[in-house]
Amino acid sequence: MTIHEAIVTRIKQLMKKNNINQSTLSKITGIPKSTINDLLNYRTKTTSSLYIVKISKAFDIKLSKFFDDDIFNNIVPPKYN
Repeated sequence: MTIHEAIVTRIKQLMKKNNINQSTLSKITGIPKSTINDLLNYRTKTTSSLYIVKISKAFDIKLSKFFDDDIFNNIVPPKYN
């Protein structure tokens, strides 16, 4: 799993746990709904660190808590040519 895939999975976990949909997450974070949709549907290859900070705040967790999940233990580093 890539770091981007792990971040998306973590966001989806938090959304499910807190019963928050994409529209609500957009309103709380100020991130455009289309951007959240693109992120959650892997239409983007990267995730802005600012977005991760805003999303963590939306779920009222520290950034360290966002990344404190087993999903981040098996990250495969990208291959560069």
